[in-house]
Amino acid sequence: MNASESIKALWANRELVALKNTPYRWMVGVFFMSIFLIAFPHYAGVNQGVQTIHEFVNIEPAFQSLYNERFPCAITEEAKLMCSEPSTITEAGDYQVVVAEDFNLSTTTQSTLYFGETRLGVVYVNDDTAFILEGDYRLLPGFNFQTINEEVDGVLVEGQNEATDRFLTAIYFSTVDEKIITIFVTQLFQTLIFVMVLTLVMLLLNLDSTRNKLTIKQANTMMIAGMVGPALITAVIGLIYPALGSIAFPFVYGFRMLFIYYHLRKNREKTTLNP
Repeated sequence: MNASESIKALWANRELVALKNTPYRWMVGVFFMSIFLIAFPHYAGVNQGVQTIHEFVNIEPAFQSLYNERFPCAITEEAKLMCSEPSTITEAGDYQVVVAEDFNLSTTTQSTLYFGETRLGVVYVNDDTAFILEGDYRLLPGFNFQTINEEVDGVLVEGQNEATDRFLTAIYFSTVDEKIITIFVTQLFQTLIFVMVLTLVMLLLNLDSTRNKLTIKQANTMMIAGMVGPALITAVIGLIYPALGSIAFPFVYGFRMLFIYYHLRKNREKTTLNP
């Protein structure tokens, strides 16, 4: 099958079925490419998730208090929190301030800023709702709470808020690589199970066929080849509406495989009528 027919297989049933004897070595690449496309809405969601830092009410005044009171700590080039002296600051605005080597956010019941040696944790508690931000300092070498005010060029409060936004944004994105790996691995296993289940269903539906009965390899190859079109649609939806794109693939893929089944059944009926 040439390139144009392979592209047409994205939506055409006959061309997709014709790919059933494609070597597995090609299908492995197709499978992993599809996984990346399927996971794209989740990646977009991670990127947009940085906006959640604005859910932390009064976080900017809290950091302003740290800057004004000269919180005696800075981030070293090794991405560690180094304090020149023990901090006596226990509150900053509406937030408690805790400096400790380690911390556990799950037990927090009030809005708190946790400054660990290598990680920061921010918890905002509002009635029964809690917003949590946690990450490390890898993107913040040289950040010094004691010198922020002197580094501001212009209106002090605006400069302080810009520093806070930069600090919290860096904390959020410090864990993006972990999120991306988790998303990919999760999507990989979910999709693998989905493909195997549909392969089994296709084989069961094909049991009563007397001619051109599908083998396990052929059915599985079609299931993998049929992922690409739905995966592309999922990625496009995710680019515009990440939340919708993150749940779109199973439905689009399911419908695509349903059309393939009806195509196979229709051809089988033709073969029966015209042996």
